[in-house]
Amino acid sequence: MHALELHWDLGPRFDEESLRRRIEERRRIHERLDGLIAGTFLIDAAGRRYGAFTLWREEADAERFLASPLHREDRDALGDPSLRRFDVPAFVGPASEHVAVPPDRPTLNHAMIYVRDVGRSLEFYEKRLGCRRIETMDGYARLESPGGRTTIGLHLAEKGRKLPSEGIRLYFEVDELDRFCSALREAGVAFFKDPTDMPWGWRHAYLRDPDGHEISLYRAGEKRFRTTEMKPV
Repeated sequence: MHALELHWDLGPRFDEESLRRRIEERRRIHERLDGLIAGTFLIDAAGRRYGAFTLWREEADAERFLASPLHREDRDALGDPSLRRFDVPAFVGPASEHVAVPPDRPTLNHAMIYVRDVGRSLEFYEKRLGCRRIETMDGYARLESPGGRTTIGLHLAEKGRKLPSEGIRLYFEVDELDRFCSALREAGVAFFKDPTDMPWGWRHAYLRDPDGHEISLYRAGEKRFRTTEMKPV
C-alpha cells in the first residue's frame, strides 16, 4: 500500500470551524473516489494547518487524484501544498476501517486496565460489553473492541495498588445505545446514570466495571469531531 500526504500551512486565513466543515466535506468526497481505499483529514490544535492523508492502491491512482478537479479546487483556494509519499504496512481487516497514518506519528489504540481478578473482569468485558478475546495468560488478558481496532489489556494489579484508578474513564460508543443498555440491565448490570441527553449534545449512560472503573456508554456520531455547542441545562 502507498500513502500520499498533503499539507497546507494556512496561517490565520481560516478559522477552525470553517476548516472542520471543509475537511468533513472533502472526507466524504474522497471516500467515493475510484481507487481510493481510505482517507482522513487533520488540523492542528490551533486550527491553522490543513492536512490530507490519502491511501491508494496503485501509483496511477495517486496521479489521477492529483489531477482531479477536487484537488485543483483546493489548490486554487489554499495554494500549493507540500507533498510527501510513503509506503504503509498492509492492513488486517476491511480496508474501510483504516486510514493512512504516517509511520512517524502516534496512534492511540490500546488501554491497560489494572484489576483485582482477571477472570472476573474478562467475563465482564467479554460477555457484557462484547469485546473479543485475543489471548490470556497468567495475570493478563487482551481483548479487541467489538467495533473498530482498539484493544484493551486486563492486568492483575500488584499488591498495594489503589483501585479503581482515579481520573480515568473508558468510553464505548454504541449506535443503539438505549437498546444495548436495556439488554445489560436485564443481564444484571447496574447503571449509576441511565442513558441521558447531555448539554454538550451527546447521549451518555454510566456504569462501573467489577473493580469500580467508570465506563461511559454513549452515542455522539459526527459530533465527536465537531466543536461543542452547549445547550442550556
